[in-house]
Amino acid sequence: MGTIKKIIGLKVNVLMRGCALLVAVFVTLSATACFMQQGWAMRIGDLEINSGLYLFMVMSAKAEWQQDVMEENADAGKDFDMYKAKLENKGYIEWTTDRAKELCREWAATETKFDELGLSFTEDEMKSHKLDASNSWNYYNRNGLSEQPMEGMNLRFFETNGIGSQSYEKYYLNAQKRAAIFDKHYEKDGLEEVTEKELKAYFHESYIDLDYIQFPKNDPNTGGLISDEDLTKINKKIDRYIRRINSKNEKFEDIKTEYDEEKAAEAAAAKAAEEEAAAAMEETPPDAASADEENTGGTGNDGTADDGYDHAGDTDNTEDIGDNEENGEDEEDGETLVIDPDAPQPQNNRRIVFKDNLEFSYSEDSAAKIIDEKNMNKAFRLEDGENIYLMFKYDIKSEKTNYTNHRDDALAMMKDEEFNQKIETWAKEMEEKTGIKENSHELGRLTANKLQEM
Repeated sequence: MGTIKKIIGLKVNVLMRGCALLVAVFVTLSATACFMQQGWAMRIGDLEINSGLYLFMVMSAKAEWQQDVMEENADAGKDFDMYKAKLENKGYIEWTTDRAKELCREWAATETKFDELGLSFTEDEMKSHKLDASNSWNYYNRNGLSEQPMEGMNLRFFETNGIGSQSYEKYYLNAQKRAAIFDKHYEKDGLEEVTEKELKAYFHESYIDLDYIQFPKNDPNTGGLISDEDLTKINKKIDRYIRRINSKNEKFEDIKTEYDEEKAAEAAAAKAAEEEAAAAMEETPPDAASADEENTGGTGNDGTADDGYDHAGDTDNTEDIGDNEENGEDEEDGETLVIDPDAPQPQNNRRIVFKDNLEFSYSEDSAAKIIDEKNMNKAFRLEDGENIYLMFKYDIKSEKTNYTNHRDDALAMMKDEEFNQKIETWAKEMEEKTGIKENSHELGRLTANKLQEM
């Protein structure tokens, strides 16, 4: 159960998610800002933080700056410059430098507390952690940020950023130690054990079992909004579904299956009509074609058929088009299964949602409607700019697997803020006890303004 996920809460913990956040914001270095590991950056007690590890913290601080600034300025216009903003009354360089130092102090506090609690990794666990660290570093350093990188993309992400494999391993092992300390406090027989009864009550109170059918208001063919007539049809359909579920006790799963089958049938009918029309065109008798040619003016000035159609791409389709596998077909037990990539796929939208995260996906009014206990085991409607939703909220207690499958996540959410405060307190206590030495040359060289976005 000692996983990194346990330490992730609503406010992103950049130390634990540094790698993912850095990749998400596509941070890289310019050719003129190439950092090389030249020594140590900070010393806290007997622990030394080398330049590579410190630089990782600087990049993590930049990623956190970007996220926090954008959240605080969500309504800013397109000309908004996040690097001229302020957080906690600090500018970009000051804030990211201070935050990087904080992350380093937390790194050192984690190392020390892990030993103080008498924790350790078995030989197999250590091998596994080091292998995971190596694989992660190699992936981002060798393969870059994409399996099919764009032109100019940095394919040696960590290396060109001055982060060697040993520095990254220090970060990664520290993250595993942090998770182990979390378990030591809150898991069964821990120092501050959270009982299953307490955790289950928190889960039932804080999570929602939600499902929905999505009805787009945009026309896929034109990209614009559907007609008022089609919008009215959708709303009437949703009204019928709501009555059938809430008044006639029909199951939402059955309604969703019915809707998916209906959309699949409509798509199949449309495709069949297209194929039938195409076949009719191909089977037109030559005499009829000649007659049509005479009636429509024969040929154009360039000698092509003047029939109102563009024949530029017409070819004699007499070649063998290949085997079944190459044409979207598969054979199983002597039967041919035709796979239609254009066919609509069933909507699989059911999920367990943390209540406080609803604000990231829904408006305040919509989130309140989802949380409202009056809508338990009820179907209801939500609408945003692009879609209308038929929502259904299940009783979170109705399936035991809801809790068992999300237990660890619930514990992380429940104790995230408290545990982060512990780490911060340990870091301050360690600083007061041992003091901190800073290599001013390295800290002045490894600043966030030397970084630029890809």
